[in-house]
Amino acid sequence: DSKNTAGTTTGTVWSFTTQSDGGSAQPPPSSLAGTWGIASLHRTNAGAWQTDSSRITINADGTGTTTGNFNNNGTLSGYSDTFTSTAVTNPDGSINLTSYFTSGSSYSSRVILSDDGKLIITDGTQDPTKVFMRVMVRLGEQTP
Repeated sequence: DSKNTAGTTTGTVWSFTTQSDGGSAQPPPSSLAGTWGIASLHRTNAGAWQTDSSRITINADGTGTTTGNFNNNGTLSGYSDTFTSTAVTNPDGSINLTSYFTSGSSYSSRVILSDDGKLIITDGTQDPTKVFMRVMVRLGEQTP
């Protein structure tokens, strides 16, 4: 039971702590399967701005790929990785999604999927060193 457990995770370009309200981890729901375009805007507590533009594909079995570009206050970097994901559905309908990358890092986030399945909004309050907004838009049709 993962209820009320917290853990720090480090992602490909992000790091924060997340809390789970739900049950046991499972593969992501099929509603998350598909390819998504991601845009993020971050502001660190020190006042630095960061942006991220990426593309992620989540397969029905929880595996996937991601590629993107990160701008850390004017310093550009690119990334690409593969991953396996697990998910915990919370009582409020949100999903705690954790991805484990082949590079050895992991990334956890609480997300909410729109009713039409074309938009995901990610909670941007987990990292105490910054605040951010992240929007994911489905590219193409939903993968069964």
